[in-house]
Amino acid sequence: MSSPNFAPYQHSGQFDLATLFMVPVAAAAVAFPLGFAYAYLDKWLPFVLLRILVTFGYGFVFGMLATWLLKRGRVRNNAVALLGGTIVGLIALYFQWNGYVHMLTEGAPPLLSLDMLWQIMQVLLKQGTWSLKGGSNITGVMLGIVWLVEAGIIVGFSSLAPFGTIAATPYCETTHCWLDEERKIDALEAFTDPTQIAALQRDDLAPLLQAKPRLPGSATFARITLKHSPKCKIFNTLRLDNITTVIDKEDNPKETTTQLLRDLVLPASMFELITKFENFAAPAPAPAADAPPAPPAQA
Repeated sequence: MSSPNFAPYQHSGQFDLATLFMVPVAAAAVAFPLGFAYAYLDKWLPFVLLRILVTFGYGFVFGMLATWLLKRGRVRNNAVALLGGTIVGLIALYFQWNGYVHMLTEGAPPLLSLDMLWQIMQVLLKQGTWSLKGGSNITGVMLGIVWLVEAGIIVGFSSLAPFGTIAATPYCETTHCWLDEERKIDALEAFTDPTQIAALQRDDLAPLLQAKPRLPGSATFARITLKHSPKCKIFNTLRLDNITTVIDKEDNPKETTTQLLRDLVLPASMFELITKFENFAAPAPAPAADAPPAPPAQA
């Protein structure tokens, strides 16, 4: 039995130019106070590990902010999502430095020019402002590396978070909504037949008709991921992966994923049909046969 081939989902590439103006303005409004908060936390926290966690937290906040702004602005273009996130990250980095300089000095203007900030950074690079375990101040190349790592964390989170989210989330152009709800079905046996795998990689759903139920407790199985939205009655998408679960050294399960099907666009009418795989169970083992009755005792 054959199955029609479905096309993988691709963004339309569209975006609203107004979003490119809204994103930096909103990011600056949030980054101005948070930059000061970041700087003073960096000064007051006694342990280096806590300061590192604050850096990750600062980057995470702006990654989530960029994602929210770009999704709200309906950016359906991966390159623009990456660009918008990078802009947010650079704004967050600027205000982090703006707050840091105000923390170090008195009488600085509320907003430092980039030229003034660069000059101050050159002075700090030579003199340093902090040390480890009471030693001399960290300066020069070592301090520059610390700054680069810090910048990489902040800009990296801010750019990669929206890029990854938008690249992985379909959008319905008709109902103007993101298909950001997922339904995962782990009830199938892993696909290992080369012919079936080749068909799946050609975006052919026929191997699903030959799927076998997953054995209870099996560490290797196939996962169906349906992306949908209650607002979109036109389509949803289907992804299929082989999953292998292993236990790491800390006794935590860890999954290894092998993609078989990309996000294929399916008509919304197929959603309920695909979800029937949730009840796709392996046949129960046959009950053990009753033992034959014992022969009557001889007199």
